This record gives sequence, C-alpha cells and structure tokens, in this order.
Amino acid sequence: MEILKVGQLGEYQHQKHYEATCTDPISHIFVSFNHARVRLNHETEFVIGISGEVCCSPGFVKYINSLTFHTNERKHEVFHIDPKSGVPERAEIHSGLNDRREFGGFFGSCSYGALDSIGLYIRPVISSVDTIKQENV
Repeated sequence: MEILKVGQLGEYQHQKHYEATCTDPISHIFVSFNHARVRLNHETEFVIGISGEVCCSPGFVKYINSLTFHTNERKHEVFHIDPKSGVPERAEIHSGLNDRREFGGFFGSCSYGALDSIGLYIRPVISSVDTIKQENV
C-alpha cells in the first residue's frame, strides 16, 4: 500500500530532514526538546493530527515554537515557547484517520536546534469487498 504525506506545519528546510515511518501501532512519541514524551494508550489511542505555532526568529528563520499531537482520545501538548518577537502563525493538520492502521509516521526538518517543519504519513486502508457489499445492503 502506498504511503501519503499529509500537510506540513512550518517550512521545510534542507539542512536536516527526518522521516519516521512505522507499520505497527505506536505507543510513545519522543521529542528531544526538554526530554518531552507523549505516552499513548497503546490499546486504543492513535494520532489523527498535529497543531502548533510557527514564528520567525530575528534572523527571519521560521521555526515551530508550539507543538501538539492530536489523537482520537485527546490532545498532547509537547512544548510551547513564547516567541521573542512577532506574532506566530497558528496551524492545524487533521488527517481524517478513522483506523489506527492508517497512521504511517512523521516527516519534517530541523536546523540550528529548532524544529522547522513536521507532517504526517498516512496509509489509506481499503475496505474488503465483503465489507463494501454489506454496507450497500
């Protein structure tokens, strides 16, 4: 099954990019900022979106100053840094996932010790022919 990129919070920079994909359900998300960790209820909880704020540093470099993971059960704020100047841009990315098997991972970029961008990978799950026939009855 093909994996798709969904949205992107922030601006993709080419200094250092990352991709983290998975085929099994995830139970933790580690963010190496203040040793933040999001612990999911492994049995039922899965990522459905992300939100945050993007601000501009005095040198006009954009970075993510606030990041929250959205799951089917709740929101997990990972970090929030008050911007030194300017008004941050707020953005939300909702994937429309209804099945934990659809979550495929994260992608994005970072530079100079800051998170520049983050987005979601999804794997659309196609219902079986029997399921479609039952739904049409």
